[in-house]
Amino acid sequence: MPKDKTEKILNARDVEDLRQMQIRREVTSAEIVAVYSKRAHTIGRQLNLVTEEYYSEALEEAKVRDAELAKALKEGKEQTLGKLHGIPVSIKDHIGEKGRITTVGTEFYADHRSEEDAGAV
Repeated sequence: MPKDKTEKILNARDVEDLRQMQIRREVTSAEIVAVYSKRAHTIGRQLNLVTEEYYSEALEEAKVRDAELAKALKEGKEQTLGKLHGIPVSIKDHIGEKGRITTVGTEFYADHRSEEDAGAV
């Protein structure tokens, strides 16, 4: 990805700024995921911030969201999509996400997988 696009994504003021860039077709959800996945992979590993990595899965989901946004824009219905549509999020391992490790930050739960999504998910 071009350095200027990466910088544009990283320098977004907030989520609304990213969202508007998507609507103006300046960046895609897939590009946002790629940029932040790379950051999470390098910085997250250095600081031990990430329990599990699902970057490929996130990228595939982002492509679906990009197609949905493209369709909504073509039909003039982009405002019907949620404000976080196509914006990637990271779920901390203390919040249950079905099938994912939920350690709650303790070694005792190191292999615990949630059976269902928490309400926040």
